[in-house]
Amino acid sequence: MRALACSALEHRTGWLPSPGASSPPMAALRLPSWRGTPVGRRALPSAARTRRARSANLIGVLALAASLLLSACPKAGADSPTTATAAPSPNWWLSVADGKLHRGLDEAPVGLYVGGDREGERFQPGGDIEGSGIIGADGEPAVLELATGRVVRASEPRPPPPFVEGALTAAGFSPKTRKVTY
Repeated sequence: MRALACSALEHRTGWLPSPGASSPPMAALRLPSWRGTPVGRRALPSAARTRRARSANLIGVLALAASLLLSACPKAGADSPTTATAAPSPNWWLSVADGKLHRGLDEAPVGLYVGGDREGERFQPGGDIEGSGIIGADGEPAVLELATGRVVRASEPRPPPPFVEGALTAAGFSPKTRKVTY
Protein backbone atom coordinates (compact mmCIF):
# COMPACT_ATOMS: atom_id res chain seq x y z
CA MET A 1 0.00 0.00 0.00
CA ARG A 2 2.86 2.40 0.91
CA ALA A 3 4.63 1.85 -2.39
CA LEU A 4 1.38 2.44 -4.22
CA ALA A 5 0.71 5.61 -2.21
CA CYS A 6 4.24 6.95 -2.80
CA SER A 7 4.08 6.25 -6.50
CA ALA A 8 0.69 7.99 -6.63
CA LEU A 9 2.17 11.00 -4.81
CA GLU A 10 5.14 11.08 -7.16
CA HIS A 11 2.86 10.81 -10.14
CA ARG A 12 0.42 13.51 -8.93
CA THR A 13 2.87 16.12 -7.65
CA GLY A 14 6.30 15.26 -8.97
CA TRP A 15 7.62 15.28 -5.37
CA LEU A 16 9.14 12.26 -3.67
CA PRO A 17 8.57 11.64 0.06
CA SER A 18 11.52 11.98 2.48
CA PRO A 19 13.76 8.89 2.46
CA GLY A 20 13.63 8.51 6.28
CA ALA A 21 9.94 9.28 6.70
CA SER A 22 8.16 6.79 8.97
CA SER A 23 4.76 7.51 7.48
CA PRO A 24 3.71 8.73 4.06
CA PRO A 25 2.91 12.43 3.62
CA MET A 26 -0.72 13.49 4.01
CA ALA A 27 -1.06 14.10 0.28
CA ALA A 28 -0.11 10.46 -0.33
CA LEU A 29 -3.07 9.19 1.66
CA ARG A 30 -5.57 10.37 -0.97
CA LEU A 31 -5.28 7.87 -3.75
CA PRO A 32 -6.74 8.52 -7.20
CA SER A 33 -9.90 6.68 -8.05
CA TRP A 34 -9.06 3.21 -9.41
CA ARG A 35 -12.66 2.17 -9.98
CA GLY A 36 -13.70 2.20 -13.60
CA THR A 37 -10.13 2.19 -14.89
CA PRO A 38 -9.24 -0.52 -17.37
CA VAL A 39 -6.81 -3.14 -16.04
CA GLY A 40 -3.18 -2.19 -16.63
CA ARG A 41 -3.91 1.55 -16.94
CA ARG A 42 -3.59 4.15 -14.21
CA ALA A 43 -6.05 6.94 -13.59
CA LEU A 44 -4.27 10.21 -14.26
CA PRO A 45 -4.83 13.05 -11.80
CA SER A 46 -6.53 16.18 -13.04
CA ALA A 47 -4.45 19.27 -13.74
CA ALA A 48 -6.30 21.16 -10.99
CA ARG A 49 -5.43 18.47 -8.41
CA THR A 50 -1.76 18.60 -9.42
CA ARG A 51 -1.69 22.41 -9.17
CA ARG A 52 -3.33 22.26 -5.72
CA ALA A 53 -0.77 19.75 -4.44
CA ARG A 54 2.16 21.79 -5.77
CA SER A 55 0.66 25.00 -4.35
CA ALA A 56 0.25 23.39 -0.93
CA ASN A 57 3.89 22.25 -0.96
CA LEU A 58 5.08 25.68 -2.09
CA ILE A 59 3.04 27.47 0.58
CA GLY A 60 4.50 25.19 3.25
CA VAL A 61 8.05 25.87 2.06
CA LEU A 62 7.44 29.65 1.93
CA ALA A 63 5.92 29.68 5.43
CA LEU A 64 8.95 27.82 6.80
CA ALA A 65 11.37 30.21 5.06
CA ALA A 66 9.47 33.26 6.37
CA SER A 67 9.50 31.97 9.95
CA LEU A 68 13.25 31.30 9.74
CA LEU A 69 13.91 34.78 8.36
CA LEU A 70 11.77 36.48 11.02
CA SER A 71 13.41 34.56 13.85
CA ALA A 72 16.87 35.59 12.63
CA CYS A 73 16.01 39.30 12.28
CA PRO A 74 16.00 41.71 15.23
CA LYS A 75 12.63 42.93 16.47
CA ALA A 76 11.04 45.78 14.54
CA GLY A 77 11.89 49.20 15.90
CA ALA A 78 14.89 48.03 17.91
CA ASP A 79 18.28 49.37 16.94
CA SER A 80 20.81 46.69 17.79
CA PRO A 81 23.70 49.08 18.71
CA THR A 82 21.53 51.03 21.19
CA THR A 83 19.42 48.17 22.56
CA ALA A 84 20.17 47.61 26.23
CA THR A 85 20.44 44.15 27.69
CA ALA A 86 18.85 43.41 31.03
CA ALA A 87 21.25 43.19 33.94
CA PRO A 88 21.08 39.98 35.92
CA SER A 89 18.90 40.16 39.02
CA PRO A 90 20.71 40.35 42.36
CA ASN A 91 20.33 37.39 44.74
CA TRP A 92 18.15 39.54 47.01
CA TRP A 93 16.78 43.07 46.60
CA LEU A 94 15.07 45.48 48.97
CA SER A 95 12.33 47.72 47.61
CA VAL A 96 13.07 51.31 48.67
CA ALA A 97 9.39 52.36 48.52
CA ASP A 98 8.10 49.84 51.07
CA GLY A 99 11.22 48.27 52.62
CA LYS A 100 10.21 44.71 51.64
CA LEU A 101 12.88 42.12 50.88
CA HIS A 102 12.50 40.07 47.68
CA ARG A 103 14.40 37.07 46.32
CA GLY A 104 16.01 38.02 43.00
CA LEU A 105 15.68 34.55 41.48
CA ASP A 106 11.91 34.62 42.01
CA GLU A 107 11.10 38.10 40.72
CA ALA A 108 12.88 40.89 38.86
CA PRO A 109 13.48 44.19 40.68
CA VAL A 110 10.78 46.84 40.26
CA GLY A 111 11.08 50.58 40.96
CA LEU A 112 13.91 51.85 43.15
CA TYR A 113 15.78 49.04 44.88
CA VAL A 114 19.04 48.08 46.59
CA GLY A 115 20.60 44.76 45.57
CA GLY A 116 22.51 42.56 47.98
CA ASP A 117 22.46 39.35 50.02
CA ARG A 118 20.49 38.04 52.97
CA GLU A 119 22.26 36.80 56.09
CA GLY A 120 19.73 35.22 58.42
CA GLU A 121 16.94 37.77 58.83
CA ARG A 122 19.14 40.77 57.96
CA PHE A 123 19.81 42.28 54.53
CA GLN A 124 23.36 43.19 53.47
CA PRO A 125 23.33 45.75 50.61
CA GLY A 126 25.85 45.35 47.82
CA GLY A 127 25.83 48.85 46.33
CA ASP A 128 23.82 52.02 45.90
CA ILE A 129 20.19 52.47 44.87
CA GLU A 130 19.34 51.23 41.37
CA GLY A 131 16.22 51.18 39.22
CA SER A 132 13.77 53.90 38.29
CA GLY A 133 11.49 55.99 40.45
CA ILE A 134 11.09 59.35 42.18
CA ILE A 135 14.15 60.60 44.03
CA GLY A 136 14.07 63.63 46.35
CA ALA A 137 10.30 63.90 46.85
CA ASP A 138 8.98 66.25 49.54
CA GLY A 139 7.70 64.70 52.74
CA GLU A 140 8.50 64.02 56.38
CA PRO A 141 12.28 63.46 56.84
CA ALA A 142 13.07 59.81 57.52
CA VAL A 143 15.74 57.14 57.16
CA LEU A 144 15.31 53.66 55.63
CA GLU A 145 17.27 51.10 57.65
CA LEU A 146 18.45 48.61 55.03
CA ALA A 147 19.26 45.71 57.38
CA THR A 148 15.61 45.38 58.42
CA GLY A 149 13.70 47.48 55.86
CA ARG A 150 12.22 49.63 58.66
CA VAL A 151 11.54 53.35 58.10
CA VAL A 152 12.77 55.47 61.02
CA ARG A 153 11.34 58.99 61.40
CA ALA A 154 13.67 61.93 62.06
CA SER A 155 12.25 62.26 65.61
CA GLU A 156 13.47 58.73 66.49
CA PRO A 157 17.12 57.75 67.11
CA ARG A 158 19.12 57.26 63.92
CA PRO A 159 19.75 53.56 63.10
CA PRO A 160 23.24 52.12 62.54
CA PRO A 161 24.49 51.93 58.93
CA PRO A 162 23.66 50.83 56.29
CA PHE A 163 20.76 53.21 55.69
CA VAL A 164 19.31 55.60 53.10
CA GLU A 165 18.25 59.17 53.87
CA GLY A 166 15.04 60.47 52.37
CA ALA A 167 11.44 61.41 53.06
CA LEU A 168 8.27 59.58 54.00
CA THR A 169 5.51 60.38 51.47
CA ALA A 170 1.98 59.12 50.84
CA ALA A 171 3.40 56.72 48.20
CA GLY A 172 6.03 55.34 50.63
CA PHE A 173 9.68 56.14 51.23
CA SER A 174 11.48 58.37 48.70
CA PRO A 175 15.29 58.55 48.90
CA LYS A 176 17.07 61.92 48.88
CA THR A 177 19.85 60.54 46.62
CA ARG A 178 20.94 57.17 45.22
CA LYS A 179 23.74 56.97 47.81
CA VAL A 180 23.66 54.33 50.56
CA THR A 181 25.38 55.35 53.81
CA TYR A 182 27.66 52.55 55.07
